[in-house]
Amino acid sequence: MATEQKLMRAIRVFEFGGPEVLKFQSDVAVPIPKDHQVLIKVYACGVNPVDTYIRSGTYGRKPHFPFTPGFDVAGVIEAVGDNVSGFKKSVGEKGIDVIIEMLANVNLSNDLKLLSNGGRVVVVGSRGSVEISPSDAMRKEASIIGVALFNSTKEEFQQFAAALQAGMEIGWLIPVIGSQYPLEKVAQAHENIINSSGANGKMILLI
Repeated sequence: MATEQKLMRAIRVFEFGGPEVLKFQSDVAVPIPKDHQVLIKVYACGVNPVDTYIRSGTYGRKPHFPFTPGFDVAGVIEAVGDNVSGFKKSVGEKGIDVIIEMLANVNLSNDLKLLSNGGRVVVVGSRGSVEISPSDAMRKEASIIGVALFNSTKEEFQQFAAALQAGMEIGWLIPVIGSQYPLEKVAQAHENIINSSGANGKMILLI
């Protein structure tokens, strides 16, 4: 006897464009985890500026249609594929001061002034160009490193997950939730993440 296909709600994108291309569907087939994969029952997912760039087709890396936008989620693992072995342990403290910069076009110049000797600015987001004084980096032998999550290796993803989990268990990492939207309001969330003057906490979609 054939097993009945389970369905889920999801946002699907079939073409690049504005928020109107975000299509809410309630009949998307629940995927079956393959080798080295897990199936996560998602309760909430983050809304990020990069999601709007991918949706509009202006991001350097373009997904295949149709796709579901978003990469960071909160939920529980419902099923596990073959050869899933868990996460590696966190590498621990390296003793180097690091600034994780999410709006480099506004803050990068000041970041260089705040670094300790040998410090690093890790740029994960920017919405424009910026002018800096190279001497600020030279004096402290500082490094500016651009990071794109898509370029991370499997091992790096495992380290990220282990560090985040440890931070929440120990208590030094406390997630702050900002604006919350139902899944059906994803277009409004995409409008607001780009046009708002700032954010107080993580913008999320509730599934």
